[in-house]
Amino acid sequence: MQAQKVPAKHGLNWVADGYRLFAKSPLLLTLLIFGYFFILVASTVLPIVGPLAALILVPTFSVGLMVACRSLDVGHAVEWKQLFAGFHLNFPALLRLGFVYLASMASILMVSSLLDGGMLMKMTLFGIPPPVDNFLDDDLARARALTLVLSVPVIMGFWFAPVLAAWHRLPATKSLFFSYFACARNLSALLVFTLVLMGTVLALSLLYALLDSLAGEALAEAMSMPVFLILTAVLCASVYASYRDIFRDDPPADLPEQQPGS
Repeated sequence: MQAQKVPAKHGLNWVADGYRLFAKSPLLLTLLIFGYFFILVASTVLPIVGPLAALILVPTFSVGLMVACRSLDVGHAVEWKQLFAGFHLNFPALLRLGFVYLASMASILMVSSLLDGGMLMKMTLFGIPPPVDNFLDDDLARARALTLVLSVPVIMGFWFAPVLAAWHRLPATKSLFFSYFACARNLSALLVFTLVLMGTVLALSLLYALLDSLAGEALAEAMSMPVFLILTAVLCASVYASYRDIFRDDPPADLPEQQPGS
């Protein structure tokens, strides 16, 4: 499998392409993202087991979101059942990826627990929120920052791994290998992509603060969830765009083809 090396400016193109894909069916794609997060939140009802299962199934559900983006790309409609497509596309490999993801995050959070006494680890792995007084604690903020830095290699490994396992039938280890080195070959484009994303988040944060000061906290809070879902939908579509760009000579197997004339 050949991963293409693309110019740094393609990182900006991925965001633009992600927005164009989102614009083809904004409501349905946003609802699909909402359904994904609803499942994750609902899983926390089961103590300990629920949050762990949610992390294990992240690669599987991410494939469903990529299938929805693929459908939009080739001119097909988004369907609810696509969210669960990963359960039918090399699921054993996706499940192994899920356990690797859980083990990776658990290891990183164990290191971060040296800074915050395990608060972030309890939140992420077991769904246990910290005391209200500690939610903005400096130690917790430092633990989040350390976790983000240590997660970079994990993010590179899992950026393309789920779709490579599901669409190209690669085993879990090979999909992680190809994903990591595809990201390493295109680090400049990924950096541009990350900077654009961070700039967007910063602009939205400033807009939230302005709305809070002018119209009140209630309206700002009411707007934050739809904006978050839309931003996540565009992000998912952008990740698909990066896959299509870097692995463009290796079209996915067993997926809808381009409609004639589209």
